[in-house]
Amino acid sequence: MWASIFLSYAVASLTGIPENADLRMLARTLFFWDFFLQIPLWSLNIEMGCSLVFPLLYWVFNQMSVKGHLLLLLILAAVIFIVPMPPYDLRVEFLRYLVLFHAGLLCGAYGTQFMEALGGCRRTIFWISAAAFGIIAQLWMFASTHVLFDDRRWVLLFEVPFCFILLSYVIHGSGTASTALLRTPWARFLGKISYSLFLFHYPIVNIISFYVLRNMSPSVAAFNQHWPLIIQMCFFLAVLVVSIAISTVSYYWIEKPSIRLGRKFQLKSQKNPWNGLVTGNKSLWGNTE
Repeated sequence: MWASIFLSYAVASLTGIPENADLRMLARTLFFWDFFLQIPLWSLNIEMGCSLVFPLLYWVFNQMSVKGHLLLLLILAAVIFIVPMPPYDLRVEFLRYLVLFHAGLLCGAYGTQFMEALGGCRRTIFWISAAAFGIIAQLWMFASTHVLFDDRRWVLLFEVPFCFILLSYVIHGSGTASTALLRTPWARFLGKISYSLFLFHYPIVNIISFYVLRNMSPSVAAFNQHWPLIIQMCFFLAVLVVSIAISTVSYYWIEKPSIRLGRKFQLKSQKNPWNGLVTGNKSLWGNTE
């Protein structure tokens, strides 16, 4: 994360995007006090906040029946609309993500039964859900609020059921042709570098758009007016290729060494003699298994 922030700061120094990027903004961004220098951090910030609440949500989930699970889902969704908040407030996003976390628990508990109940139409419903979820993402990205009743919070009502169907099919429908793509070496590799890809794509978008899209030759600009989709696809492919290359370097030179370092700390903590008090050391407490 910090490596992507420093890269974003370097790009901001070259492009002036954002204009107020300075060392104070850099320091705030490094510690999650700001995210305008590295925009993807806003969602990571929310996900980490949800992760702090998730243990409590998981405990409550395990104490409930099926009706209780559905009631809890409705309560979490209703809070988003009951509490007076601006629709673009990050607190709304926090609650929205928390509902999706709860939907993930529902998928783990009931996904298999749901897929079995769908029977032979599960594949059709999967592809319909995939297409619908893709359309919703585009509406959200391009702020087509007229479709969402002028309030982005309504998109939650569309996201949750489609997320549940997609996750249930992928997780519990192993071996199907529709999920075979996810088991290919390229898909698994993209999964490994996905965190770096998530972080590094934003500065890559900024620097390529600044040096390429803003400095088009007259002929390319004229072509863009008539065939903008082709230019956008070329821009997308350029960002994707560069982002994958940088993310691969990040994965092998930053992520994996950090993971190995974390495992070393884990092994040291496992050798701590005080761990016997927690795990049930036979010599101190008898066989507590």
